[in-house]
Amino acid sequence: AELQQAYGLNQESEKLYRAIFEQAGVGVAQLETATGQFSRINDKYCQIVGYSREEMERLSFQAITHPDDLAEDLENMRQLIDGGITDFSMEKRYYHKDGSIVWVNLTVSPLWKEGEKPDFHLAIVEEITQRKKGEQTFLETYEQLQTLLAVSPVVIYQCEADGAYPATYISANVAGQMGYSPEQFTG
Repeated sequence: AELQQAYGLNQESEKLYRAIFEQAGVGVAQLETATGQFSRINDKYCQIVGYSREEMERLSFQAITHPDDLAEDLENMRQLIDGGITDFSMEKRYYHKDGSIVWVNLTVSPLWKEGEKPDFHLAIVEEITQRKKGEQTFLETYEQLQTLLAVSPVVIYQCEADGAYPATYISANVAGQMGYSPEQFTG
């Protein structure tokens, strides 16, 4: 009845809304826009951040957001409230209840209509921690490779599979070995 009144839903659409909210494969939460307090939250969201529903309903998104991501999140919320944007997505970090960092892709949409007072918004999160760890591993490996290439006594180059020139890559040490800049070979 509460959802029917608040959002003009009939009994069947309220049932569908609840089913989607609760059974989604991503975290879904309804938050009070003025405070950032969680007012409704599904099990998946709770699982992602490690808190029970009761614990989450005593928290705000600000309380669990990594400080390095909070300013961007608050600025996006300000623009959403002011009507400058209609929704937003961002990658951000939450603190899990156990203290670890959880990366999520967050999408926020208002639950108020244009011209109405901003009351609640919907937050949908998909955990991307493993992907972010993979990206970090890739960057570290790439940096190690670049270091190895820079100190290698051998010039290393890459060209098209058919051997066609110009080279698509040549190690920076070519300047010391041959007197040419890498750009002269790859241009």
